[in-house]
Amino acid sequence: MELRSATAGPTAGGRRPPRPEPRRAGAGLRFGVLGPLEVRTGGRELPLGSPKQRLVLALLLCEPGAVVPVARLLDALWPGEQPRNARKTVQVYVSGLRRILEAAGGEARIAFRFSGYRIALCPAELDSERFDQLVREGDRCLQGGEPEQGTAVLRQALALWRGPVLREFEQVEAVRRAAARLTERRLSVSERWAEAELALRGPSAVLDALAELAWEHPLRERLRALQISAFRQAGQVAEALAVYDEVRQGLARDFGLAPGPAVRQAHRELLEQGPVRGPGPRWAPPAPRSRPRLPPEPEDFTGRAGAAEWLGAQLTGPAPAGAVVLHGQVGVGKTALALHAGHRLRAGFPDGCVLLRLRGGNGAPRPLASVLAELWQIAGLPGTAPADDETAAAVWQDRAASLRLLLVLDDARDETVVRRLVPHDGPGRALITSRSRLSALGRASRFELPPLPPEQALRLFERVLGPERTARDPRAAEHIVRLTGLLPLGVRVAADRLAALPHLSLADFASRLGGGPRLDLLRVGDVSVRERLDAALADLPQDVRALLPGVGSLPPGPFTQPEAEAATGAAGDAVCALLEALIENGVVSAPDREQPQGLARFALPPLMHLRLREPAALSQGF
Repeated sequence: MELRSATAGPTAGGRRPPRPEPRRAGAGLRFGVLGPLEVRTGGRELPLGSPKQRLVLALLLCEPGAVVPVARLLDALWPGEQPRNARKTVQVYVSGLRRILEAAGGEARIAFRFSGYRIALCPAELDSERFDQLVREGDRCLQGGEPEQGTAVLRQALALWRGPVLREFEQVEAVRRAAARLTERRLSVSERWAEAELALRGPSAVLDALAELAWEHPLRERLRALQISAFRQAGQVAEALAVYDEVRQGLARDFGLAPGPAVRQAHRELLEQGPVRGPGPRWAPPAPRSRPRLPPEPEDFTGRAGAAEWLGAQLTGPAPAGAVVLHGQVGVGKTALALHAGHRLRAGFPDGCVLLRLRGGNGAPRPLASVLAELWQIAGLPGTAPADDETAAAVWQDRAASLRLLLVLDDARDETVVRRLVPHDGPGRALITSRSRLSALGRASRFELPPLPPEQALRLFERVLGPERTARDPRAAEHIVRLTGLLPLGVRVAADRLAALPHLSLADFASRLGGGPRLDLLRVGDVSVRERLDAALADLPQDVRALLPGVGSLPPGPFTQPEAEAATGAAGDAVCALLEALIENGVVSAPDREQPQGLARFALPPLMHLRLREPAALSQGF
């Protein structure tokens, strides 16, 4: 079994992936997922082939413009055991779709990119993207004090829905997730439309629509609160009380919960103030909020110009990515680069740029509820976040859809939390730092941050320690930065330690680093390189950690898979899984291209190699 390395962003060698071709409007093709799957041209619906071929198209349209990996298509088409010719069959389905679409539109639509397939569309051709465009326009009108125009545009967006999203594929997990996301988006937009419409034109404009939605979602509290208010304004007190009782009983029966603040407030107003006929209180745009700000970037930030430029293009360029994962080994400077990029991009995010740390001071992941509570305040949402994480995340996503916000999610461990935080829709963007590639995150660009080039590492050392002292022995300074593995963390710690020991020459310190317990010396104050390495190792699965001492026993420098097998005493498949896990989590660097089995060469970063060779590594289970 051979290992492959695929990177969607520049690699350590500075290579850039091919740019995706721009989406172009075809000859009248219109794709629909807001209801049954359909493709139309000239007023007629195209036949799309067998159910599995239709499913391939549905999966591509659920992620328009993104590369859908072949592995994900295989899992969706054959969730159990896959036939021997599964990959060939996928190629046949894609070929069939290409013929159908090219015959109708006159241009290539589906292309193979990065081990997957991508469909090229412009937003006007796909109803879900057209829906998002209209919603953004409607929200801008509402927030800009044009409620009549805003409600009209939101009504136009909601009219694009033809029924439940892709119901024929509701047993397919990937489609079910996309359908749930789109349905949640439709509900939140319906609620914003109804709230503004109720204030502008009164209950007759919204009661029928609210009744239809309430029948489908009887325990959605913001929706039912609007329904109570609409009945109250229509003078239908009995109907309003019936809605409250229905919600109260349903929540108690199904979840053991009492109604939330929105429903209680609507019920309280009904009891205390009685019915009021006609439009409600005059609608007003949301009050302006203070813009959340990033903390300052490190004063000694050095280099990374190419990486910062790439991040800027991904987050604010002509075809921006919704999320960018900035990944790399411990101490390589991911957070510093993210802050640097965020400050450069502030003008493009008028609703603010914010850093969310996803781990506490002890290195443990923060509970999702704690992170959502922080976002609740950042987004200016009323009250406190609901105790149920899924409900809180859904409300956050609804609010985020109207915010042009840059969210820097720092030190993410896995995709489970990140999926709930990254804005699914709208103009907001997320920049995520992680030791892991977060490969299961889906539609995200990725950039693997390498160690600093030697000249930039030396420049950082000089900026921290001072140019005069560095100039006394530039060769020793260069030796020191190489002994830190060219990691910004190690370079800063070494320079800070020397700054605290003005009597120590650079040559003596370099000698001690090279000949003694290096990790003991790479510590200053409460910053310890060893502790940061241990935190990264602690994130690995136990079965992976059990094999690490064997990997650490290998000589410094690149090694092959057979050498890892001999060092760990594990079978080939187990070592292959070990190396894949270490690559995914930034502990081992991967080969930069596909090579014959057994010839690929892997490498441990120098400081990680030192840590794994320490006797204490065995006793700690590393």
